[in-house]
Amino acid sequence: MDEKRVRLGGIGKDWDVERKPIDVIVIHHTKGDSGMTWQRLNAMHLLRLYAKSYFSPSTEKEIQGLPIFSNHFRSNDNTRMVFYAYHWLVREDGTAERLLADNEIGWHAGNWDINCRSVGICLDGNFEHATPPQRMIEGAKKIIQNHYAHVEYACIIPHKNANPKTTCPGEWFHEVKWK
Repeated sequence: MDEKRVRLGGIGKDWDVERKPIDVIVIHHTKGDSGMTWQRLNAMHLLRLYAKSYFSPSTEKEIQGLPIFSNHFRSNDNTRMVFYAYHWLVREDGTAERLLADNEIGWHAGNWDINCRSVGICLDGNFEHATPPQRMIEGAKKIIQNHYAHVEYACIIPHKNANPKTTCPGEWFHEVKWK
């Protein structure tokens, strides 16, 4: 049946018009093995976040049943629409990959108000019951220092503070001095 297919649109709602100044940083983890590619993350978020919202009558009713449109593109030529929710992905060695620009809203927090005024920094791996490598934590701290030094320390939060339905990014979060 056609209603079970994920249809992508060429045009759609521009979610980024609701972007507010960044005053929150939300820390996440991928909850999977390290080595997440942007392509896999993109597919996961397309299905788990965007498709869920576009198919569900309990979310944005004005988009229910419409083709999915993120208005976010991987390259400058607007040829590959992407659906990942995070602004940054930090690897085990501390290197970081920029995913979304700061003027783009990531659907990462599970809370639209927080999404509109935050950036999501995701650590690549499952850290629910383990502490991330120090180089990874240092990589995330470097992003915060270089790009978001204006964000108050108390506004650097674990995902579970924005969305109590999750344990992300794990119990270790409050042991880290983020600035």
